[in-house]
Amino acid sequence: MVYLVSAFEIEVQPVDGVGPDGNDQVSLEFRATDGAGRTLWFAIFRGEDESADVAQLTIDPQSRAIPLAVVEWAVGFARTHL
Repeated sequence: MVYLVSAFEIEVQPVDGVGPDGNDQVSLEFRATDGAGRTLWFAIFRGEDESADVAQLTIDPQSRAIPLAVVEWAVGFARTHL
C-alpha cells in the first residue's frame, strides 16, 4: 500500500526475519520517494517477543537524512502495525 506524507509517497513492507543476535524479529520496511525521484529507505524493527515501545529505527546509509515528518508518520504507523 502507498501512503502520501509530506510530499513523499511511502510504501510499507512487513518483514519477519532473524536479527543479528539469532532471535526472531519483526520489522516494517519503508521506502519514501519524493517528487524529485529521491528514494529513502529505512526500517523499524523489534524482537518477536518485544513490544513496539522498544522498537528501533535503522536508516539505509545511502538515504542520508529523512524528513522528520516522514519519521513521525512511520513511528505512528509502526506503533499500530508492528
